[in-house]
Amino acid sequence: MRKPVWLKTSVIKYNITKFLFNILSFSVNNKKIKKTDILVTQLDGIGDGIIRLGLLKILAEKYGKENIIILTKNCYEILELEGYKVIKCENLFHLNIFKLFKIYRELKKYNFKELYMMEFKKDKEVDFLMSFNYDIVYSYECDGLEEWKKKFPVKLVPRSNKKIIESVYNFAKEIDENVIKESLIPVLNIRIEELEYIAVGVGAGGDFKVASPEVLADFLNYIISIQPDIEFRVLGNGKNQEEYYQKLKKLTGYEKIINFVDKLTLVESMEMIANAKLYIGFDSGLYNIAYALNKKILAIVSMKNSQSCYHISKNIEFVYRQDNDKQVRNITDKTYTNEELNQIPAERFIEKYNLLK
Repeated sequence: MRKPVWLKTSVIKYNITKFLFNILSFSVNNKKIKKTDILVTQLDGIGDGIIRLGLLKILAEKYGKENIIILTKNCYEILELEGYKVIKCENLFHLNIFKLFKIYRELKKYNFKELYMMEFKKDKEVDFLMSFNYDIVYSYECDGLEEWKKKFPVKLVPRSNKKIIESVYNFAKEIDENVIKESLIPVLNIRIEELEYIAVGVGAGGDFKVASPEVLADFLNYIISIQPDIEFRVLGNGKNQEEYYQKLKKLTGYEKIINFVDKLTLVESMEMIANAKLYIGFDSGLYNIAYALNKKILAIVSMKNSQSCYHISKNIEFVYRQDNDKQVRNITDKTYTNEELNQIPAERFIEKYNLLK
């Protein structure tokens, strides 16, 4: 028998935390009178934060970067580098009263005029922000906004089913109706000194976006065969991506595949991508960073996944399985099971690699 929703651990934690927060929040006062600050939430992935850099720029041009405060989990290093005020939070912070109240006290230092919830999907993480007094709230159209609509004027922004830049453009038009779509393409301005190595990203937001190490080993072996001294620098984080690197190194038997998994900050990873001659990886945050750096990219993707982040650029080539491609590998990988990725023939990679040379 399935447990009722109200008995789920996460629901119980949320309701207890919400009850305690409502009591404690009465004790915090804000002495500011004039509303000058703008609150932005970006509580989704690194790639999502990168894609919205152009949107933040439009907001900064309107209100001044010094008046914008961003609540974020995953992209804070890059946002700080870009000169924004950032308040950092952890995953599931809204289920811990101490972590939640700490963030609340930091936010109470400001007096917010407007709230821009820039996540493409709304989560209960933002519910505590209803304790502030905004003149207006902006959000993408999504479920879970009923309580917000009762308390504030809410401007709903339509999402696009096409490229993600279309959704960003819809949001930007609420800030500046004369905005040009091309101005929203994200740009990371850092010094680049192109060196003779290839950066390789081995992770993504979900394992279904990542091919088995056997596939990537096949692709890298082609490059090794024509450039026997080439160096690969592998980027990622977490136990799974460390194991991925170890398998990749074993499958290729190549010494110059260097492990940087869990050894770099996000900004350091960005710098390593910036100085690479080429980036190879999957649909991930690092791929979006490479895009914002205008690097040459070989993106290994499935055309059966969402294609909203398959950016159009002369520097990006997508490596994917075509409809008439037959099965080329017998892979029994229990972690990376997407056959649309695992059955991409090496010829598809070779074709696209030679286009970017």
